[in-house]
Amino acid sequence: MSSKSLDKPLRGSLTRPNALGYNARVRKSTVLILVGLLLLVVVFLPAQKKKSPKDLPPVYQKWLQEEVVYIITDKEKEVFLKLETEQDRDRFIEEFWKQRDPTPGTPRNEFKEEHYRRIEFVNKTFGRGTPIKGWRTDRGRIYIVLGMPVDVQKFQTGETYPMEIWLYQGNTRFIQAPFVRLLFFYDFPEGKQAGE
Repeated sequence: MSSKSLDKPLRGSLTRPNALGYNARVRKSTVLILVGLLLLVVVFLPAQKKKSPKDLPPVYQKWLQEEVVYIITDKEKEVFLKLETEQDRDRFIEEFWKQRDPTPGTPRNEFKEEHYRRIEFVNKTFGRGTPIKGWRTDRGRIYIVLGMPVDVQKFQTGETYPMEIWLYQGNTRFIQAPFVRLLFFYDFPEGKQAGE
C-alpha cells in the first residue's frame, strides 16, 4: 500500500458519520441524565418553605417584629427565621445583644438597656391619642434608631400643618453629615383645615 492511500479514508468508511453519531449520543445521554437528576431533586427532595415571622411562637414574633425591627440586619433576620428550636432562638438573641454590647465582659449591656428604654419612651410619648403604638410612628422609629435629638423645634401656626424639626449632630469621622434635620408634620383630621 502506498503512503497516499493511508492518508485517505477508505470509501464507505463510517469514521466521519460515526464521530457525529457518537457526539450526538453523548449529548443526548447527558441531557437525559441532567433531566433525570432535576426530576429527582424536584420530586424526592422536599421544597424548603421560606419561613415568615408568622411561623414563629408569639414571643419570638414580638421580638423580631416589634423589639428589634429597626436594628436587625436582613441577614440576621434570615438566619433567625431558619432556626428550628426555641433553644437556638434564645441563643441567637443572646448573641445578637452580645454583638452590640459596647462593654463586653461586664454584667450590663448598655446598648440593650438603652434600646429598651427608647422603646418604652416612644410608646409613652408618641402615638398618644391614636391607635398606633409609639414605636410604629415615624418619630418613634427615628428616636429608637438615633436616640434623642440635639434640638427639637415645634411650629404650630394656623397657616400650616403643626410640625417639628429634629436636629441631630452627625459624626464626620464615620462619614456622616455634620448635622441632620428631620421634619415631622401632623395631618389634620379629615375635613379640617389649618386654623380650625
